[in-house]
Amino acid sequence: MNEVIKKESLALAVKSALSSEQALAKMAEFFSGDSAKMTRFKSALIDIASSDNLAQCSVSSVLKSAFSLAELDLDINRNLAQAYIVKYKSDAQAVISYKGWQTLAERAGKRIKAHSVFICDEFSRDLSEFDEKIIFVPNDKERNSSDDGWYMKNLRGVLVLIKDMSDGYTKRVFVPKDKLEKIKTKSPSAKSNYSPWAQWGEEMYQAKAIKYVLSREALNFKSQVIANAIALDNKADMELAGGAPKITQIDLNAIAYEQGEGQIIDENGEVLSQGEGR
Repeated sequence: MNEVIKKESLALAVKSALSSEQALAKMAEFFSGDSAKMTRFKSALIDIASSDNLAQCSVSSVLKSAFSLAELDLDINRNLAQAYIVKYKSDAQAVISYKGWQTLAERAGKRIKAHSVFICDEFSRDLSEFDEKIIFVPNDKERNSSDDGWYMKNLRGVLVLIKDMSDGYTKRVFVPKDKLEKIKTKSPSAKSNYSPWAQWGEEMYQAKAIKYVLSREALNFKSQVIANAIALDNKADMELAGGAPKITQIDLNAIAYEQGEGQIIDENGEVLSQGEGR
């Protein structure tokens, strides 16, 4: 969906679209009719849409990204950093952050942490027994992880720890750098200047490491929310790569302007006038 916004900014277009009956119905469904949550969601999304980075994105892709995150009950407020809505080409795309994965895991009764491991750190793995033993001692004197160049050059991998809150059992999984680089290359958004990989490199490596571990542990978690989040993240990469149709169950083209003189032009160059849809 590649409609072009004219005469109104993206923020105003999103604000108008959120007032449509279909959008209101979806928000009522996601937030169980809680008007306060709906108001916070709308305010947060309008704030996101005000970003220069999303200025050329379609309204439908912004709404689709936000609704996908709302369905997972992740807060899109930029200050909470549970998820991001970023630009790739002319589309907005939902990205679950490190904090977002932590939140989802906690709802499944797990605590999860991720630590970047560098060449300068003391790090060893003992695979001689059934349960892998890991020794990890960060070398804070030599670390300079705030420098993106240093981070990339010295990263060895990411250590993910999962603790079951019901019995205290803790599992440690090390995800090596080459595995993370392979995951990164599968995401076309990593090539974008607006990509979270470019803006929040360390957090993205940790977030993808957590997702990788959660994917392997999905059967143990028995959490539909985590399964849906993994599916959303996988689908996002497929759509960006052109491997899946950019279609959502929500008929986003049906959400048109209900105010002002703004126009939406669809992929065929036809103006969708007020109240028209497909």
